[in-house]
Amino acid sequence: MLQISNTTLWQSDDLFHSSGQVSPRAEYSLSLALEHTPSSTIIITNFKDIAIFSPPTIDHPESTVERISTTQPSLALRVLTTAYVLDAIPAGRFIDVPSPDIEIDEDVVLPEGPPQDPLLGDEEVFATHRRHCDFDMATLVRDRARALQFFRWHEHVSKKFAKLVAHPKDMLTAKTNEVGQVVPDVRSIYPFDASEISSDTAAHFKAIQRESPLVTAGTAELFKQSKCFTLQIQDIVAEGSKRGICTVYRCQITSIDSVPVSISPLCLKLFDDRFQLLEKTTRSSMTTFFLGGLIQS
Repeated sequence: MLQISNTTLWQSDDLFHSSGQVSPRAEYSLSLALEHTPSSTIIITNFKDIAIFSPPTIDHPESTVERISTTQPSLALRVLTTAYVLDAIPAGRFIDVPSPDIEIDEDVVLPEGPPQDPLLGDEEVFATHRRHCDFDMATLVRDRARALQFFRWHEHVSKKFAKLVAHPKDMLTAKTNEVGQVVPDVRSIYPFDASEISSDTAAHFKAIQRESPLVTAGTAELFKQSKCFTLQIQDIVAEGSKRGICTVYRCQITSIDSVPVSISPLCLKLFDDRFQLLEKTTRSSMTTFFLGGLIQS
């Protein structure tokens, strides 16, 4: 048995019956592991099957088991290696992204109290506001009436509009870098020396490296300097969870600045903050909303 905060076990017996149920031997190994780390994710493998047991979470109140079968022992080793690597690095961080130094300007005057301009009616707000940034967040945490209107707007758009904004064969036109593009100077958390990589590992990296479809098609620079592009939706990859705001599509860019191009299919992620899951507007949640905004401002 290999013991870390996420537990990994190896055994030579079958992990599952022909019916797909977990074998008694695997259940026994699992019970031993749970005695030591009751809230950990546990991986059991015989290098043919991999069984991943996950403890209950907020999103999934019941424990789950996932079976991965393979004829390639290297796949089992890759899963186990990944488990160790993920356990060794800080939670949720793979790279160090530099944080900009925030200088406080003492001459800045922050608004206090409700705004002086009149409150718009719900119908006008429902018709003109399409996203969260159409609202003044600094105002929302200082004006209860506007905050309540924001919640009413959010409920309205959540019921009126579908989360899937695109469907197969739809043509979408987009502006290039409309919201800007930030490419931070990222660094590995741990010191990295490429010369220490073995020749076998380097050859493996080279074999599995995927080049950008834009580079392959010779359109990368054209796309970077473009003003707009058109793409066609091929199919829906993921509709997203109830708590998420992202939908995923498979698409193909058909033109860049109205010039037809031929590029391999790409993955498109659309983020729509209208479907951000918000708490119900109870007295306690409104208090949290106001206090949270005041603390952040």
